[in-house]
Parts: sequence; structure tokens; C-alpha cells
Amino acid sequence: MAFERAYELDHHGKKDWFANCGQKSGLYAWVARADDYKMNSIYGEYLRKMGDVKTISELMEEEARRQDKLVSNLNNIIQRYRKFSQLPGITSRRFLLITKSSKRNWSLRKMSLSYGKLN
Repeated sequence: MAFERAYELDHHGKKDWFANCGQKSGLYAWVARADDYKMNSIYGEYLRKMGDVKTISELMEEEARRQDKLVSNLNNIIQRYRKFSQLPGITSRRFLLITKSSKRNWSLRKMSLSYGKLN
């Protein structure tokens, strides 16, 4: 909300934009809310067409899901490394080499996926 407040203090917020006070200059900005979304104007039309409207609770749920997925993935990686490091004949030097190789392979895989999205 600091974003919105900064523009309001500079008299470039939503109220200032809709005030009938002559010529306007500069950048006006505010966070779109339900009333903006439902507005019968070019703004409301644009938000309905292009906007991805979510409530704060939906955003928090989405972030929690991302966080849970990240933690789960990291736990899986840790478990695999622990299991792998306990195999007989795996010295710490071999383990480090295999880890570096895995990181390289992972980077190459990410690059190839990114390249595939470009084409």
C-alpha cells in the first residue's frame, strides 16, 4: 500500500485522476479494486479483459502452496543426497563430483526447457 500512498501524497492518486480539475500531467497510479473492476468505463473494461483479480486470501493461499511445494522439493533433494551419500564406496570426493555433475545437468535441463519455451 506504500505504492498507492506515495502517489496520493504527490496528488497523483485515483481521487486526483477522477477530479475535474483541468489538465493533468505526469503518471497517476493506484491499486485496482472491485469498484475499478466493475466500473463502466475503459478502465473497468480493460481490467475485466486483462486483469487477474484475486483476493488477498487467494494470494496468501497461492503463496502458501508455492512455499509448501518448495519445501517439499528441497526435502526430496536432501533425502536423495543423504541416501546417495550412504552408499558403500562413495567417498566425500566422489560425492562432491557427482553433486557438481548433477547441478550442471540440472542447469542444462533448465536451459533446454527455457529454449523450448522460446520456440
